[in-house]
Amino acid sequence: AKFPNISWESDSKREGLTTGFDEKLNELWLKQYNREVGSTFAPREKYADFRLDFSTESSISSILDESAQVEGHLLGLGYGVMAVLIVLTMGNYFRAIICLNNKSDSQRAMVNSHSVLGLFGLLTIALSSVAGIGLASYSQIIFNGLTIQLVPFVSLGLGIDDMFVLAHTMILMNDANKYDSVAENMAAVVRLAGPSVCLTSFANAAAFILIYYVPINAVRQLVLVCMISVLANLLFLFLIFVPMMVFDMKRQRESRMDVIFIKASTEKRSQNEETAARQASLLSSFINKIYAPLLSNGIAKLFILAIFAGVFGLALWNGIENTEEGLLASDIALRDTYVRDFADLIETKITAQKVSLVMVTRNYNISNPLGQQRILDTLNSLEQSPWLVPGMRLHDVNFLSNGSGSLLSFYSTLQPTGALPGCPAANVSTPISVPQCFNAFFPQWYSAVGLGQAPYLYCRDANRARVSCGSRSASVSISRTGYYIGNLGSHENHLTAIQDVRDRVDRFSDGNMELFTIGYITYYWEQYFGITTTLIAAIGFGLAGIFLITFIFQLNPWLSIIVCTVILMIVVELVGLMQPMGVKMNAISIANLVISIGMAVEFTAHYARAFLLAPGNRNERMKLALQEMLQPMINGALSTIIALSVLSLAKFPFFRTYFAFMYIVMVLVAFANGLILLPVILSLIGPRERKQDQDHCRSAKAASEETGIPMGTRAPPSQNSSLVRLVYTSTEV
Repeated sequence: AKFPNISWESDSKREGLTTGFDEKLNELWLKQYNREVGSTFAPREKYADFRLDFSTESSISSILDESAQVEGHLLGLGYGVMAVLIVLTMGNYFRAIICLNNKSDSQRAMVNSHSVLGLFGLLTIALSSVAGIGLASYSQIIFNGLTIQLVPFVSLGLGIDDMFVLAHTMILMNDANKYDSVAENMAAVVRLAGPSVCLTSFANAAAFILIYYVPINAVRQLVLVCMISVLANLLFLFLIFVPMMVFDMKRQRESRMDVIFIKASTEKRSQNEETAARQASLLSSFINKIYAPLLSNGIAKLFILAIFAGVFGLALWNGIENTEEGLLASDIALRDTYVRDFADLIETKITAQKVSLVMVTRNYNISNPLGQQRILDTLNSLEQSPWLVPGMRLHDVNFLSNGSGSLLSFYSTLQPTGALPGCPAANVSTPISVPQCFNAFFPQWYSAVGLGQAPYLYCRDANRARVSCGSRSASVSISRTGYYIGNLGSHENHLTAIQDVRDRVDRFSDGNMELFTIGYITYYWEQYFGITTTLIAAIGFGLAGIFLITFIFQLNPWLSIIVCTVILMIVVELVGLMQPMGVKMNAISIANLVISIGMAVEFTAHYARAFLLAPGNRNERMKLALQEMLQPMINGALSTIIALSVLSLAKFPFFRTYFAFMYIVMVLVAFANGLILLPVILSLIGPRERKQDQDHCRSAKAASEETGIPMGTRAPPSQNSSLVRLVYTSTEV
């Protein structure tokens, strides 16, 4: 074929030509695979009784790229479902419906609704995700399929909790009506919730930046983009969402209804609205009357600790013993596609793979007999490997050894004729002992019979400049010898075979001559050598970053240790659940476990800080912290789970398993540990009340006795002033 007007010096044009040829080949062979009319594999045609299975250079990469693309309609549907949930949780529509028989009451309920604020918060998170990705791209961070898949959901999962915490704090302060001006009220909201949001954001960023030192490129690229997205989310919340909270607070104080912003009737609240208010605070009643007393019960605490200890132990055992490693092409490709059929064929029936032995000279020329002997010894060692395909002789394919066209074979034939006067005799299995003879003979061999080795040789002159191997000044700098290893089949066999040939080659490699093996299986399976160590390092770096930031923000090392311990339990439990979920240990699952550290921070650090600042004994502080944080955490967990559940409709089973299913389980495990186990642990061994808070605790108890409202209860708006003073007085100090 002729290709006019193509500049062969252009990398992009050469790449385009190769890609175009590959695509054309795919198109032609796909017709044969599908037995289309006109193909030679169609019914009643020449090869009707045969089946064509094929794969091209771009087949696997194409299927990886396709599976890595987030289906836009599913992402939009997920955000849409989350928007509906936010409207239901932050809107007051249920109360407004109950009060429909009284126009004033219904309008008042709409005044206390915050659905527009919630939707604006969701939009802020979406914008921060886009901005984070854009900033990462501008910083020339390399994107891969893993990054494209995860970042939108990481931003959503980590950002929505912070948004709910800010909004919930604002609603509490609005109900309390403690300050006369909106500015004072908003300053109190930021003063109370701001440090908690900053704590989780900076803890996540620190964890991600330390995890960057894990030696898996896909994970390193992911955590860099996640770190930028987390910080962008923090910036957007304070610069965009907080000002919107100011407008919403003004709207509520001016008695304007949510959504339509029309001023409502200011008549006195009726009994209907009081009843609706009580019904709308069922969660508060559940926390104060059922959940907190249950967690305060000694027997219940022992039961919860025993359950979680058993789950942790079982997860640790299952994770160590039964978690599989690997991710094959057949795990990713769709069923009934040519890529899946070819992958099944290669993985189950054709179990041999080509590997190349590469030699790179450093400090001496290949004409040195020591270098030649080292190559021969390496070939002898590799031929003893039990993984070499039976009958495979590396000497027959190496440029130096005793194949019919090899250098030593040609030398042993030519030297007795007198063509090389003064050079010693040699045979096909010993090196040429005189470097000058080797240098004089090498160009002759290359021009006569060695051109077939040209693709596998790289030659330089004395100045280290590349020259033709037929030049008299040429010296072999790099050589490559291809061979096949077989009996691979299972994942374990791949690792054992690679390690065996690597050990055989490494014993002959040093600073003078480097020898190593490369090939598809070494590229792909390299990640699994030391993958357990890599996972432990990722978890360790992440926990170190979280400990550092939580200590800086809270100045309480004991609380930081407790938080990191619970986060470690969450990650271990997820590892133990991988095998039942059908998830294998690989770069993608490690990336997901890295993200789980960030998810765990959201469900532990917020509550831990609320506990630290609450007044009273440990049980009272546990109750106050639950009252403050359980509702926004439930809202955040439900929103994330429902949004992720939409991804179960994804086309690729791989995407459904590794992202939708694993992320839903991740949120559930983090929520259970953060808001069931952590409160029990803190109620038993949590840090004591800070000394500066003890006087405020006594005032809080006195106010509680005076009003008849239990500490931590969210009373109706008319009585809430005392409550907010009790919950937040320590922070204000």
